Amino acid sequence: MQLVCQNAFKIYLVSCFTQIRMSKFFAIFIFILLMASPITCEEPLFLRNLYSSPNVVKYLFYCQNTQESKVSNGVVTANLHPGAMGEYAIAELLNTIMFYHDKKYYDDGINAFWSAIIHIARLYPESAFHEYAKSLSPGVQTIKRVVPETWNANRAWLWKSEKEVKILVV
Repeated sequence: MQLVCQNAFKIYLVSCFTQIRMSKFFAIFIFILLMASPITCEEPLFLRNLYSSPNVVKYLFYCQNTQESKVSNGVVTANLHPGAMGEYAIAELLNTIMFYHDKKYYDDGINAFWSAIIHIARLYPESAFHEYAKSLSPGVQTIKRVVPETWNANRAWLWKSEKEVKILVV
């Protein structure tokens, strides 16, 4: 996908140059330069799938907008749904997609679930994690996170200890 996206963008740029009546020689020269350039739009499949799953995005967005959800001292505190069974199921699906389609990230120990959480937070300013997520540089990052261990009705009651996870930021 990365190569297709890169080439489509580069071909688009060349067509723009040729439409403004530049010589074909110059357009070919620009095309060769662009093919050697590091322009990229790599977005792994496990994250691209979120665009066709609006209900999954809403579900994951919820845990970023509860009273307990926050980022403090570089630690992301996410109040998952009571029991977190939905989040665990989504995490399993994302990891399966990553295993079969984005193996290099799987082998690197990237956490697909938390990559998705941060990806969503970067897209939506309403997220309690938005500023923190936007501050992360693209690439592999390590974040600290805290999630509930037990709930009392819909409120987190006890919290698990802080844990570091590797994520992919795009």
